[in-house]
Amino acid sequence: MRLATVFLALWAISNAQAETPLYWALANNDVIEVWHANEFPDLLEENGLTVPAWAVSRGNAEAVDALVWRGVALNQIDSRGRNLLFPAAALGRLDLFEKIMAQGAKIDQVDAQGQTLIHAAATSPHPEMLRVLLALGLGASEKSALGVTPLMMACGAGRWVNAKLLLDWGAVPEDRDFLGRGVRDYAVEGGDQQTLQLIDTTLTPWTIGPVGGAPLP
Repeated sequence: MRLATVFLALWAISNAQAETPLYWALANNDVIEVWHANEFPDLLEENGLTVPAWAVSRGNAEAVDALVWRGVALNQIDSRGRNLLFPAAALGRLDLFEKIMAQGAKIDQVDAQGQTLIHAAATSPHPEMLRVLLALGLGASEKSALGVTPLMMACGAGRWVNAKLLLDWGAVPEDRDFLGRGVRDYAVEGGDQQTLQLIDTTLTPWTIGPVGGAPLP
């Protein structure tokens, strides 16, 4: 038991030492430390993210500003085909979104799975992000490579306000993904009763069907 405790303590110390000052500066929104960093690696060893991606994913706007001041580009695309607008949209952070847009990131970026920024914003706790993207002309019914729509993602996350917004902008509640699962299936799995009620009142009775995508008898 004592050996296990000692081992865990040593493991914690070694990992703490491995985490660089820049990693913690970006994590804690420490603008001064970011400003004075000697260099910016392509990827952070601690999590495999790029320097700006780690700052954006943490929602640290001041650290992002410091990176811009230091000349770090925000228009990069990662191995999944996503630019930094994706995490900003998922967080619902319009302030970060505008900073990244100003650096030349494209709002019509489609990732390797066929998802758009609308997919990312559909799960955001802040509907204003989704509203802005829809107003900019991004489609409410785009399907990913697996046939998943933003409405399905909003329902799966229990974001009924986002789901209502998508429906108002033309999302199709009768859509099914490539596994045959419908929007209602996602709402059931999401567990939010308000979202489920919204979908049930939107769907026509003959399109609801049983949960799980099985065909009607």
